[in-house]
Amino acid sequence: PLVKVTIVPRGKALGAAWYLPEERQLVPAQALLDKICSLMGGRAAEDLFIGQVATGALNDLERATKIAYSLVVYYGMSDKIGTVSFDEGHDVFIGRTMTQGRSYSEAVAAQIDQEVQNVVSQAYNRCQAILEQQREALETVAQYLLEHETMDQAAFLAVFGEKPAEP
Repeated sequence: PLVKVTIVPRGKALGAAWYLPEERQLVPAQALLDKICSLMGGRAAEDLFIGQVATGALNDLERATKIAYSLVVYYGMSDKIGTVSFDEGHDVFIGRTMTQGRSYSEAVAAQIDQEVQNVVSQAYNRCQAILEQQREALETVAQYLLEHETMDQAAFLAVFGEKPAEP
């Protein structure tokens, strides 16, 4: 659940959102896809509402790509690549990482690259559809943030007509 969101710059971030942590041992594929979708929010909003993208979403893009890569390569959650986990060939010996090379062919590497791009692209398109569907509420949130700079959970949920979750 969202705790608060702000447009006040924090370090390299031009704004931030804070969420309550989830204590989850097992993460279903849909939760990973949802996380990628949420990470696409800033870039998709720029594209949708401003008509051009900027460099502000770099960290989100990096994180989304790493999750998509893990989903496809390590967790075996890709229908195209299959239920396999590829070893990247890293061994640790006396505190040093020794790279042995990857354990799959160039053809499989190309399939992996394509599948990771597909996962991120589908999440981006899904995110844009959600933003378009929620356009009016998002404009209300944006206006609130322009006036107050920070929005807490109760104010955010009030825009969407929901009650805050019980702690």
